[in-house]
Amino acid sequence: MLPGGLLDAIRDAVIFTDAEGRIRYSNEAASALFGYSAAEILGRTPGTLYPDVPADAPVKQLETDLAEIAGGTPFA
Repeated sequence: MLPGGLLDAIRDAVIFTDAEGRIRYSNEAASALFGYSAAEILGRTPGTLYPDVPADAPVKQLETDLAEIAGGTPFA
């Protein structure tokens, strides 16, 4: 894994999750963007960062997009 100091120097938010989708690392830019310290979000899911978005919203959008593609509708 990259050293935390190097990742903290990146201006963009960086978050790593494990295979179960739990946050294992977030840099300083992520803390500034989302308003949580790294310690506060460690072990949580990225959904914690978007409390107003229903957990199944990305899945529903993907299902809609795939249905459009399968039906011959151009995907935009």
